[in-house]
This record gives sequence, structure tokens and C-alpha cells, in this order.
Amino acid sequence: MESFAPDTGYPYSANPWYVSQQSGSAEGADRLFALLQAYTDGEITLDELVSDYSPLFHRLAEEELRYSLAENIKMVGVMTERLAGVEVQLEELSQLPQDESMRAERRKLERRRAYTSEGLIKAVTQKSFIADVLSRQPAWAGVN
Repeated sequence: MESFAPDTGYPYSANPWYVSQQSGSAEGADRLFALLQAYTDGEITLDELVSDYSPLFHRLAEEELRYSLAENIKMVGVMTERLAGVEVQLEELSQLPQDESMRAERRKLERRRAYTSEGLIKAVTQKSFIADVLSRQPAWAGVN
């Protein structure tokens, strides 16, 4: 996974060409396209392409990670609320007489609790990972 670090500056990150698309901005893609055209036409060197695009790419990469963290924090809240709601329903159900329909409803709610718990664990893990990544300096920090 470390092989991705030079591309975005952050370990375990995604393909750098998708950063602007994921953040909903065409800014990065438009600029890169223009630079690639200039490079293939021989108007600029590869070093010029990289030096011109790098600041924009660095900004977009950090914006995407910060956006991902904010969205993940929301997801943790949503999953926590859903899990609490399922727990309330299970508690209410346990107060009722247990015939076959109630047992079927209990099984359904227990399955919902299981996958909601799993989703919450994933969301918390992702939130922690993204926060950890953002707490470190990117690979490009201090590089000329």
C-alpha cells in the first residue's frame, strides 16, 4: 500500500487522478488536461508539468481527505442513532408476549442490529484511520 504514498502524499490513498472527481471539482482535471496537452505539444517539460500541477494536486488531495473525514464523522453519528433505535425496538419487543410472529420480528431486528453494529465498527475504524492520516505530514512536506 505504501506505493500509493508518492502519488498523493498520504499513505494508503487512492489513485491521484480521481481526487478532483471525488471532491466534485473539475478544477484539478481541467488543469491537468491543459498541462498534459502542453507537455505532449512540447511546450513544457515534464518537470514543468509536475511543478505546475503539484500545488493544486496537494490542495485537492488534502481537501478530499478532510471532506472524507467530515462525511465519515456524520456516518458514525447516523450508525450510532440507528443502532440505538434497533436496541429500543428489541427492548420494547421483549416486553410483549412471544408468539411466532414476535420471534420472527426479533430475528429480523437481531439481524439488523448485527449489520448495523458491523457498519458502525467500520465507520469508526475509517474515521480513526482518516484522522490518523491527516495528523501526519504528507510525503511532499519539505520537498522542493
